[in-house]
Amino acid sequence: MLITIEKVLSLKQIPLFKTVSNMALSDLIAVSEEQTLKKGTELILANQQNRQVYFLLSGVLEEKDKDEKRNISACGCVGLNSVFLVAPAGKTVVAKQKSIVLKTDREKLYRMMALHPSLAMAILHELSSMAHQ
Repeated sequence: MLITIEKVLSLKQIPLFKTVSNMALSDLIAVSEEQTLKKGTELILANQQNRQVYFLLSGVLEEKDKDEKRNISACGCVGLNSVFLVAPAGKTVVAKQKSIVLKTDREKLYRMMALHPSLAMAILHELSSMAHQ
């Protein structure tokens, strides 16, 4: 299990969090659950409602649908789209190897965004970028 400062440093490696304050990240960590995943663990299932966002601290996740697969290595994030669209997930996400993630529930993430404008702005910027891809 990682200590808070290690988690903050890991989150700072995710481009989404480059401009977010350490205090905001510490608060986000406090409402998140660290999980160690075994290879093959399913995090998100396509066409099912997703209420969690996963911030990858170490390991590799695989995002896949029927036509393509994409690896997400440490310093990545999955689940933002489906959580904010309140729509079924478009892709399945599976641990490709042993991985460590921070799992954050949608409602807790919303609360942290209300408390920390820098976090809210970073997430809105990321969602905007994803929409234009």
